[in-house]
Amino acid sequence: MLQDKDTSFELVIKHSMGFGISPVLCDSYSLPMLQDIMGLCEKASVGCIVLPDTSVGAALMRQAAAAATAYYGRAEIVESSGDDKAVSPSVSSELLAKSLSGAGQWFEGNTSLEGDARGKLIEDGVRVHSMRVPGLQSSQEVVFGRKGERYTLKLEQGDRQGDAPGILMAVRRVVHLKSMVYGMERIL
Repeated sequence: MLQDKDTSFELVIKHSMGFGISPVLCDSYSLPMLQDIMGLCEKASVGCIVLPDTSVGAALMRQAAAAATAYYGRAEIVESSGDDKAVSPSVSSELLAKSLSGAGQWFEGNTSLEGDARGKLIEDGVRVHSMRVPGLQSSQEVVFGRKGERYTLKLEQGDRQGDAPGILMAVRRVVHLKSMVYGMERIL
């Protein structure tokens, strides 16, 4: 069973798992809610995949960016989307920032609070700059730097069809699970 943010959480989780149906949840959830989901999976011996970001490309970008943190002392994220995206920074950019900070690197020099144009400080000195302008396609870029060198990773998505392969992969894999799996990286 596939669930998105427009479907009732209780309907999907409690009822589907009670009938042995393994859901794929395509949204972000609070820690207490994730703990509830995990408990329901264990109780029903049913798998569940939680995907706060359904893009395979975004998951691969997070993995590559996390690997690059060992070699660069500075990193910032720039994201863009049309003006219809209400969340800023996006869940995808927050996940990217957390994957950088989870690598144990403090990005020096990114903590100055001077000026409004410095972007949102997420964790460990990683800043996210968000653009919301009509006509922009969704993109996410992480820029690493050190003296004499810049390394950039960029992902662009034209529309939601780019998420379909990740969702399809999750739907195919969830039926083989007996516990909760969080994030696209865990099913690649």
